Amino acid sequence: MERINTTARNSYCHKCNLLCHEPITCRAKSVCGYQVIDLVPPLNINNPITELELEYTEAINIIKSLIPNPTQVSSIKLIVNQVLELRYYNRKQEIEREIGRTCEEGYYWHGSSHDIYMKIAQGGFKVPGIDPIPHRANGIYTAINHSTSLGYRKNTNSLILSKLSRVDLGNLRH
Repeated sequence: MERINTTARNSYCHKCNLLCHEPITCRAKSVCGYQVIDLVPPLNINNPITELELEYTEAINIIKSLIPNPTQVSSIKLIVNQVLELRYYNRKQEIEREIGRTCEEGYYWHGSSHDIYMKIAQGGFKVPGIDPIPHRANGIYTAINHSTSLGYRKNTNSLILSKLSRVDLGNLRH
């Protein structure tokens, strides 16, 4: 699934033929509800052409801003799950209405095993009090510094980098 470029007025998504619908990825359905797409560098890093080349360029620039030595990055995968994107943006808007301000967003690392990564791609991070989760789980463990998450990897060299909203949940009314 490819992100939609909203720079042109009245541009249409080539996947679903709807008007551009950022910030949500194309609504065209994938076979299993989510996709994990291998992003490859554009032929000319200074002139990405396709939407996936733009995704790669954006991702590598974010990674470069977060990792002191980005040569450690051997591949980048884009997880696309429209249901999770809609859930995230809807919940973010609810929280912003409740707290009366914009939620800060940032990039956070998560280390785990490959099978857990696929579960996250399919169903997202499980939030205590919202999602059914194992009794031993107390929350979502993420880190601002990638090196913190490296120690939590199991049988993989991969980490997840997610854009998440940060809000003090203790200040929300339940």
